Amino acid sequence: MEKLERWRDALRKAANLKGDDVRNRYESRVIDDIVQHVFDKLNPKKLSTARNPVGLDYRAEGVISLLNEDPMHVRIIGIHGMGGIGKMTIANEVYNRIYSKFEGCCFLRDVRKNSNSQGIVRFQEQLLSEIFKREHEKIYNEDRGLKVIEERLRHKKVLIVLDDVDNSKQINKILGNQCWIFPGVE
Repeated sequence: MEKLERWRDALRKAANLKGDDVRNRYESRVIDDIVQHVFDKLNPKKLSTARNPVGLDYRAEGVISLLNEDPMHVRIIGIHGMGGIGKMTIANEVYNRIYSKFEGCCFLRDVRKNSNSQGIVRFQEQLLSEIFKREHEKIYNEDRGLKVIEERLRHKKVLIVLDDVDNSKQINKILGNQCWIFPGVE
């Protein structure tokens, strides 16, 4: 009887918990949101930022406002300036605030330094592995990597951050000409 009473008490408490109203949403969207929430709790992807981030909120909100202008369009944003002024700190903070709104995300560091042929292939493999949250098959050359990225990411809403890019050729080598990129569906 005591065990039965504990179960009843637990069920009463569970019934009184507040949650999201899911009546006006597709069941598949609700399930996706729950899975993403649990996954984020089990496998956080947050990046480190500065200890004493003076003015970081203001800068991050500025970038996020550019991303939110029209959610039905693809956004490519560059943060540029001389070294040591906090570009990467801002990018990390923006990433931390918005990555959970995407089906997949990836932060590729030091693109300029590692933009030789083998580095590009490693970036392509890392991109696919992080977005799909599993080890991806081996990519043997840049051209094959571009084709795989185009095929696999074409219909996904993803966040890709490239750090330390100094010319558009580096972006084109990792992602191709980006004509395959479409806005995510909300």
